[in-house]
Amino acid sequence: MVTDNAAYIGSDFAVNAGVGLVLKMKSSLKDRGVTILEHIKAAFERDWRSHYAKSLQGSKDQESKHRHLQHKEKCGWGSE
Repeated sequence: MVTDNAAYIGSDFAVNAGVGLVLKMKSSLKDRGVTILEHIKAAFERDWRSHYAKSLQGSKDQESKHRHLQHKEKCGWGSE
């Protein structure tokens, strides 16, 4: 995620905290030309529009598989 002042790079934002890195620019560095945040934002926007990008909206089959896995974890099935 990129905002006007920071970039948040992480392994997972939806389910858990995972591993994350926060880059925040000081005001004095913004006047020196293109910032790392602008590079990250450009890369994000390029990849977001890529024909390789896929929707995170899963099909009904994928949603039911995910629910089934969560149920197995809660019940302790499949654990060794």
